[in-house]
Amino acid sequence: MYGLVSEIFDENLDARCSSIVFDFDHLQFIEPVGVVILSNIIESLKKSKVKYSLQNHNARTIANKYLDDAGFFRTYAGKAVFPDCHKRTTTIPLRLVANQDATHFLYAELMPWISQEVGLSDDSLAAVRTSIEEVFHNIRDHSGVGVGCVFAQHFPNKNQIQLAISDFGRGIPTSIRTVKADATDQEALRLACQEGFTTKSNVRNRGAGLPNLMRYSSKE
Repeated sequence: MYGLVSEIFDENLDARCSSIVFDFDHLQFIEPVGVVILSNIIESLKKSKVKYSLQNHNARTIANKYLDDAGFFRTYAGKAVFPDCHKRTTTIPLRLVANQDATHFLYAELMPWISQEVGLSDDSLAAVRTSIEEVFHNIRDHSGVGVGCVFAQHFPNKNQIQLAISDFGRGIPTSIRTVKADATDQEALRLACQEGFTTKSNVRNRGAGLPNLMRYSSKE
């Protein structure tokens, strides 16, 4: 996906062209993270008033059917592509979650779905819930955008849930450089992972987000 993003946007996230065609003819497979990145790309193009169109997305490939069931084409082509398009019980369809709606979405939709899929109570998934909440907080406090793209897939055969949450904001390195202008990408990420370091002057539990994510991930 990095290659695709770099073809469409320059280093300042400005579109390289005035119109872009997405050709789905040769797409054979896509993972949840690819779904949200494609969504973010198109949302960024729309915000910049860059024209986009979809091509060959009606070719019945596994990937195109997956995207259709995920709600991708309904969102960006205006309607579902295939007559048998349906929401899969093993997915949370593609959602654009505004910052003000993130808490409700997390507690009322996402966590109950995860709980049901893995067969565990909400209480036993508290660490998971807190980690996801930190991601939404980072979008709200640091990305500079008001919406995050969310898509989730349960793979029962792998005993795995893939949850992709993404935004097309300025990113950690750029945010860090607002307070440490000469930081390289590596230094910026290292600083962001230090307890207590923050680019904000007045944020609750500031400087705890990424360390909390790492702490909970190591426990899991």
